[in-house]
Amino acid sequence: VDIRDRFGFRKMMVAVTEVGKIFRIHSKSGSIRWVRFYPDLNIKYFFQLKKSVNFPPESVVIGTDAQDNWWLSVINPLTGNETQFTSLPYSVSHAIHLHFTGNDHRSVILLVEDSSNIIHYFPPTPSSLSVINAHKSTTFFYTHNAHSVTGFSITTHGTSVNAQLVWHKSWLHAPETVVSVVGSGTKMNAHGPARVLSDNTVMWKYLNPNLVVIGTVTKHDSTIDTLSGGRGVSEKSDEEEDTTSVALEECVSVYVVDAVTGRLVHRTQHKQAMGPLSIAHSENWLVYHFWSTKSYAFEIATIEMYRPPNWDTKFFSSYEEANTPVNIIQNSFMFTSSVTTMAVTNTNKGITPKQILIGLSSGHVVALDKRILDARRPIRPGNRPTMEDQLEGLMPYYTIVEPNPLLFINSNRSIPLLRSIHTYPSHLESTSIVTCLGLDLFYITFSGSTTYDRLDPNFNRPFLLLFLTLVLLLTLLVSKLANNAILKQLWK
Repeated sequence: VDIRDRFGFRKMMVAVTEVGKIFRIHSKSGSIRWVRFYPDLNIKYFFQLKKSVNFPPESVVIGTDAQDNWWLSVINPLTGNETQFTSLPYSVSHAIHLHFTGNDHRSVILLVEDSSNIIHYFPPTPSSLSVINAHKSTTFFYTHNAHSVTGFSITTHGTSVNAQLVWHKSWLHAPETVVSVVGSGTKMNAHGPARVLSDNTVMWKYLNPNLVVIGTVTKHDSTIDTLSGGRGVSEKSDEEEDTTSVALEECVSVYVVDAVTGRLVHRTQHKQAMGPLSIAHSENWLVYHFWSTKSYAFEIATIEMYRPPNWDTKFFSSYEEANTPVNIIQNSFMFTSSVTTMAVTNTNKGITPKQILIGLSSGHVVALDKRILDARRPIRPGNRPTMEDQLEGLMPYYTIVEPNPLLFINSNRSIPLLRSIHTYPSHLESTSIVTCLGLDLFYITFSGSTTYDRLDPNFNRPFLLLFLTLVLLLTLLVSKLANNAILKQLWK
């Protein structure tokens, strides 16, 4: 919930816990302003229906009770007062928040009914229906479980709204399990559409806001006859029965899919690898972390996507790009720590270089510059960059990436059981708002490239004012002396 201030740092955060408690927390002081408890109720979704700019703000809480009956509650996030409680006569399989607002300044919540394609919208008003009709051609969503990912579009018939199946990718009959699905967010902030190389050529970024990254973990069961004379042979006596040994070879796969058409943009697989798998996606690149059973070390890999050199389209469309090839550049590094979650800093215009926020199992969060995980880092003798590398800002490739304790954004305040990191833009381009969730809640305003657009809070402003006054007086004095010198010169 926004509480307006000059830089957009002060926020009234609303946190929902697993036990059914909702807190309003002040971001600057960390004080709890109110607490609302839903006993015997399981909260599934929490959305901001109306912002505090259009007073009074409203938030929607959706969940189930002990009998698995669904309910919906509307509360005021500033006061915690409940203004509406409704029992839903249907089960909800998925809830989608449309950020478009109607005439009443409310956004729209879409509730997909379980075991059917019927969509119920909240608030059930003509304004909400007009918002859906206005944006239905550009609104798509997806659902996922452990074995499939499904994409839908929205259709309307009068006052009824339905979900229409567009694509479906299933791993039900494959030994793959979906462990992570990451989208690009509601807004893609990219400062430039291209990357200029040292020879002044251009590599166009593949900026697709509809990309979804799907991470799977695979187990291959390979049965090897121990008496066949191949690998894994063991000597058996005649009295022993023929037995077999089962070798399990795990691998990690990453799929890049267009959520509108279901097109598979890229797929990569790491054999002899396993989870846990953490993925971060932004602009035209993605970074993911996994465990390699081949090198017995953690690895962090990066993939960058670029358009072909002859690309000349100014506007993007998932339908028109269905047959356009994508140039893929990827690389991997050894990482010296286990990771629980990853995120990318988010700024208002995307001008500030991206920082990858990596949550370590120790509870620390390290800010890693994206240039360190650049997929185009070249191998140079002696790790000395060439002049071309320096012009482009490329660092020579080095196998190991080690988190520097000086780059921990939470210093010595570790976050136990860290599980997610969320980033939001502020009013300043240099600063991103970061919230880390675990057993504790950590909030910080992070400036990865220093605060180049504002003065430091400890800046000596009185000295600056005194200095400017002194300069002004000296300017007037010198100007008067110069005029007197000119006047004397004219009288000679």
